[in-house]
Amino acid sequence: MALARIIMFMILLWALSSRGVADELSHMSERTRAAQAMQLHLMAADLLDELVYQWTRQAPLPGAPQKVVLMRLSTPLGLNQQLSSFLENHFYNLLLKNPQTGLVMTYCGSCLELTSYSSSRQTLLAQGAAIPEILEIAKQEAPYGLYLDLEASGSELHLRAYLTDFAQNQIVATKSLVTNSSHPPLLRVAKRLSSVEDTRQEYIEILQGRRRWHLLAGLRANILKTTSSNITALPFVWGQVGVEAMSDAARKWMADFQLGFASLPGEYNAQQVSSRIYRLWDHETIDLIAPNIFGFIGFGYWNIDGNSALFFENNDALSPGVIAARSLLKESRPRSQNVSLTLGLEVRLTELFRFGLFAESFLNQDSNKNFTDTIDSYGIDFGVIL
Repeated sequence: MALARIIMFMILLWALSSRGVADELSHMSERTRAAQAMQLHLMAADLLDELVYQWTRQAPLPGAPQKVVLMRLSTPLGLNQQLSSFLENHFYNLLLKNPQTGLVMTYCGSCLELTSYSSSRQTLLAQGAAIPEILEIAKQEAPYGLYLDLEASGSELHLRAYLTDFAQNQIVATKSLVTNSSHPPLLRVAKRLSSVEDTRQEYIEILQGRRRWHLLAGLRANILKTTSSNITALPFVWGQVGVEAMSDAARKWMADFQLGFASLPGEYNAQQVSSRIYRLWDHETIDLIAPNIFGFIGFGYWNIDGNSALFFENNDALSPGVIAARSLLKESRPRSQNVSLTLGLEVRLTELFRFGLFAESFLNQDSNKNFTDTIDSYGIDFGVIL
């Protein structure tokens, strides 16, 4: 009976864990879908920005401002209605804030809606602009009709725009644009549209105008990798402050200078001076949204006062007896100064948080039997960028 209960309990745990994994996968899938949808929204909006910008440079229709009806706004198959609504509103907003296009939009809600149409022969379900009666209403509202078609092809998104003359029943202006998902949207200001080159230059000037230095604050934990199995070396936990400077706006190269202080009553009081050189690892230029990974190399100086300095003070391997004998010598407090070489990786997020992993070697402890030959210390550091 007890065995049956155990089996039932294990089955219940397995079911709950399976459900948890399924829920987590579903959540991850939804987050991925939402991120892709947002990227597609921004790419499509960027294409409309460019279309209206080009129309501000050269009006698509001759003469005075002309009334136009938006007859169609098609999006890639499989996307929801929210994208169409978002783009329709965004497009109207662009034209309202840029009257130099010469286009005055006349609203025809039924032209874009999915509508049923019945005749003596059949009943059809079609977009309003494809129904003759609604098309006649549109012709009475404005002399021109505008068709916007968005089509996805691999990583590219295409926009095709057609302006038609209802009276002549012919196309009078066309424009085709394309954007690639490898190039982030420019997110231009609707009331002050500019070219792609000018917008990118504006971003560059904003980045170049930022200060080239930051203040740093954080914690660093060093774990000594000693050879003794009888004696445990206490970790050093440092509170650190410092300053860093970068070579240019891309922040491909950076350098810092930090001061650290560590204290553990009865064991050590220590000070540290360190400097590192950073190289951006995973991008050509710093990403302002996604995490950035830096590789770094640095040097440090340690000044240790207390029992923990015994690992550095003598080259001979420590034993409990040596530590007990030294603790009785009140007038002779252990002290040590050391120079370290550090290698590691650091992850930075939104230019605010940083988290690093590193390995360290003490350059003046090569003959010290208390440490291994290569890596004498390793640890983590984390903090903020101010």
